[in-house]
Amino acid sequence: MPKPMRRSKKPASSEPASKKLSKLPVKKPAATKMLHVRVDDKVKTRATRTLEAMGLSVSEAVRLFLHRVVADQALPFDVKVPNAETRAAMAEADAIVRSQRARFKNAEQLFADLEENSRE
Repeated sequence: MPKPMRRSKKPASSEPASKKLSKLPVKKPAATKMLHVRVDDKVKTRATRTLEAMGLSVSEAVRLFLHRVVADQALPFDVKVPNAETRAAMAEADAIVRSQRARFKNAEQLFADLEENSRE
């Protein structure tokens, strides 16, 4: 058999509930700051479309990212130092961009090189 509920020994207050609620401490919303990020137009457009498909805005995604950084005390993805082969490829790509010349004279040379190097 369940025990009967005990009554409070305090006398019932004659104050209306709304008056009682007004005495409770009110939690102020957290102050927010504006964050400006420079990003390539194409990247922003593609990211916006992708995030919209997930039901998120860019602002919401950035807030999620920052919350994860704070919670995990780390980036939410691995950042690795590139190995020697990757660094060489990056240097080659930078040199091509600076020289504004292609490594191959035509598409046939490009595909031949791809074919030859894919056999390794």
